[in-house]
Amino acid sequence: MKKYLIAGLAVVVLAVLVFASMSRETPPDYIEMEVRGLRFDAFGQSPVIVLADKDQKKALPIWIGIPEAGAIERELNQVTPPRPMTHDLLHSVLTQVQAKVKEIRILDLKDHTYFAKVLLTVNKELLEIDARPSDAIIIAMKSKSPIFVSAKILNDQGISVTRKTDF
Repeated sequence: MKKYLIAGLAVVVLAVLVFASMSRETPPDYIEMEVRGLRFDAFGQSPVIVLADKDQKKALPIWIGIPEAGAIERELNQVTPPRPMTHDLLHSVLTQVQAKVKEIRILDLKDHTYFAKVLLTVNKELLEIDARPSDAIIIAMKSKSPIFVSAKILNDQGISVTRKTDF
């Protein structure tokens, strides 16, 4: 009888441990984000692109240059310039050589500078190209590709959004 009691207790403990580990999800390494908008930092005299997670709970502001802000603004407003700009040229080249933008990743922050990669598929081969986040975001917007941010960066640098009007 004691043997069955111990075996039964062991099964219950094992079941509890299994269910506890199943309910505890490990956060993914990257969070999918979308462009929420552009703002202007009057204090720093610099444009800021705001990315937000799909649930609109966290936002990530990234300070960018004026030319890149112009390109992002054109994409947001679906404005086509009379002649191709640099990002338009790059998008055309990628299309002509049949390279597909799989996704972009903002993966690191060092000395107040974000680092990104553009992931391309060319002839079934995956290439990772180093890029500035602003350029990578514009390329993602042009190619309708997903934007991912490292979960660590979002946890460390992200801002909690309490209302839709926060950004």
